[in-house]
Amino acid sequence: MRKQLFTLLIFISISVFGYSQNQTELETFNQKRQHIVTTGMYVLGGWAVANMVTGGIGYGTSSGEARYFHQMNMMWNTVNLGLSASSLLFQDDLPTTLRGSLEAQQNIEHLLLFNAGLDVAYITAGFYLKERAKRSNRYDRFTGYGNSLLLQGGFLLLFDGVMYFTLRNHGNSIGKVLEHVQFSGNSVGVSFWF
Repeated sequence: MRKQLFTLLIFISISVFGYSQNQTELETFNQKRQHIVTTGMYVLGGWAVANMVTGGIGYGTSSGEARYFHQMNMMWNTVNLGLSASSLLFQDDLPTTLRGSLEAQQNIEHLLLFNAGLDVAYITAGFYLKERAKRSNRYDRFTGYGNSLLLQGGFLLLFDGVMYFTLRNHGNSIGKVLEHVQFSGNSVGVSFWF
């Protein structure tokens, strides 16, 4: 009886140690993802502030298409600053389960891919406005706004692409958390090798 109790206690100790090690790896995985996103939001916020300041100065000191270019940059980046600030101020709690971690990882990757599609639409709209300017009596406005959309859409496409591939690479590291999990047709098991 004592031998069986001792064996059971050893098994429970190993299981608890393995679970805690897995939880630590999961927490590290989630914290790193949050760090990547936070860094990205600081970059986006910095871009927005720089564009708002230069846009404000440029709008006040220029004329013609340059004035409209700066005006659009200023307006466009109020949205970027709002998105960045709200993301930094209202961060979600880190997931505590493997499923929650995988869902959070997939959600951010899907959001970035969707945003990249929007970025291509912004660039396309910029080209459209520049082409439309050639047949319009609002040449300066359409050209300035078009150039701004090309710049902002290009930056956002680069930003979302870098964020996606950085987070995708991070997502591939989930294997460290899963390396002890074994799946069979009817069950899930955890193996530990010391």
